[in-house]
Amino acid sequence: MKKSYIFLSIGILIIIGVIFLILQMEAPINGRGTSNKFETPDTISSYKLATYKNLGDECIGVQMDDMIKRICAENYRAEYYFNNSGNNYGIYVFPMNILKEKEIYLKEFHRLRDKFEISPGVFRDSTENNLHWYSNEHDIIRVHQYIFQDGMTTPSSVDNPVIAYYLEKYPPIK
Repeated sequence: MKKSYIFLSIGILIIIGVIFLILQMEAPINGRGTSNKFETPDTISSYKLATYKNLGDECIGVQMDDMIKRICAENYRAEYYFNNSGNNYGIYVFPMNILKEKEIYLKEFHRLRDKFEISPGVFRDSTENNLHWYSNEHDIIRVHQYIFQDGMTTPSSVDNPVIAYYLEKYPPIK
């Protein structure tokens, strides 16, 4: 009889532990980032701001040693079009703030994406049309430049006026 109480107690503790872990995974994150303070001028050179929106929080599980860590980032997107050209020629700017497990997130992001340093503190990944840098105001700023010509995109450049504006406004950590 005593053994069955012990097993029942252990079973209850396991169930409570699993419920606690599930609730922790789904709990809202406190300490919102500051992406809503990201400056998005209506016009930068010949580019016009088309949209600026909250893309929501993104959380993923990363295996660390013998446990899974939940890492989360707050994501926004500003989209600029050249001379009101519509969606054929433009720039996406993605400010990201890490909300949970910042060091792990930045280490994984850096490991997966930092392929080529094209300017001090500015990296291009293997797709060539994506740049990113780490800043003090926002943890990561990613940009994606596109010009659709015959289904092709063009490489992003620090010479683009929108990218140059954000590099000056939110300089990379070098």
